[in-house]
Amino acid sequence: MIKREIRVFGAWCLAGLFLVGGVAPASAWAKKPGQENAEPNGVPGNGKKVKLSPELRKLEQLRQQMQVTDEAEWQALQGRLMKVMLLSKQSRDLRDAKSAMEGPKLPKKSEQGGAAPVYTYPAQVESSLIGLGEKAAAAQAELANPNARAADIQFRLGDFRRARAEADRLVAMELKKARDELRELVTPRQELTLVANGLLD
Repeated sequence: MIKREIRVFGAWCLAGLFLVGGVAPASAWAKKPGQENAEPNGVPGNGKKVKLSPELRKLEQLRQQMQVTDEAEWQALQGRLMKVMLLSKQSRDLRDAKSAMEGPKLPKKSEQGGAAPVYTYPAQVESSLIGLGEKAAAAQAELANPNARAADIQFRLGDFRRARAEADRLVAMELKKARDELRELVTPRQELTLVANGLLD
């Protein structure tokens, strides 16, 4: 009898808590449809997290490391930073034979997840990279052909090497110019930060 009264009393207490508002029912904590991926502070749109590109994530990391708090300063810096980042990666890829044989990747026309400054290569540089991609594809076709003649293989390989050397030369020139332009805007501490990140030499 005493146990029954205790259970009844406990049930009434729990109901009272719900009514007073001290404890919300489980339905109040449940996420509504479409909110499964929402952040605690809320995300505009459909509640899904925006996935930033590697370039955008790197830019944000650099901004923190360089301690750039002024928006006008950052607007001036980020375009030049993006230019150096893309050219540095392209230069590394060209100097790696395997990556060069896979064909160069040109910058995307837009960046997902924000209005990042988009850099496009000068026409001569872009043309050399496109040409390298064509020579690499032709060399790969010879590699895939078990009946390819030695003379044809040598010809395609020579074409690839010449195109790679020319693209490397043009990208290196553009990278040097981009680095010089970036140095004009940074403080000594910021320059050291960029050297530590491999963007300046």
